[in-house]
Amino acid sequence: MPQREILCLIAEPDDQIRALLESTLESSANALGIDTAIVSVDDGRAALQALRSRPPQLVICEVLLEVVNGLQLLRHCRDSVDTAHARWIFASGLTENTDRYWASLNDCDEYVTKPIDSAILATVLKHHLESLSRGESRRSKRREGVFP
Repeated sequence: MPQREILCLIAEPDDQIRALLESTLESSANALGIDTAIVSVDDGRAALQALRSRPPQLVICEVLLEVVNGLQLLRHCRDSVDTAHARWIFASGLTENTDRYWASLNDCDEYVTKPIDSAILATVLKHHLESLSRGESRRSKRREGVFP
């Protein structure tokens, strides 16, 4: 069966970090032989428009975005039938345990802190890309009551 392309959304305000996220995602997908399409935006309003226009299977997002923040985007995503299934990874400068708690409470799949360790990010991305390529659905922490 031919593998379908995995649509990925990256929402990151910093140009250099956004480029790092894009290149790590591309190299992780290439290492697995997985085709991806990447949409990159630099603020929450553009991310919300991207979520609505073409629902992604994987989102990599900073919590601290202009106009609409990452947690608001995540809540919107989880509450929408079209995007509730998307894998969500925060790559954020917020490093406190309470930040991770709020992300988990809102059903975030992974939380990677900045400065980003490319090897850790690649491992996280490969895990989710492999699962998506096999057609595995994500397990909702919100419904299961599982929090870190």
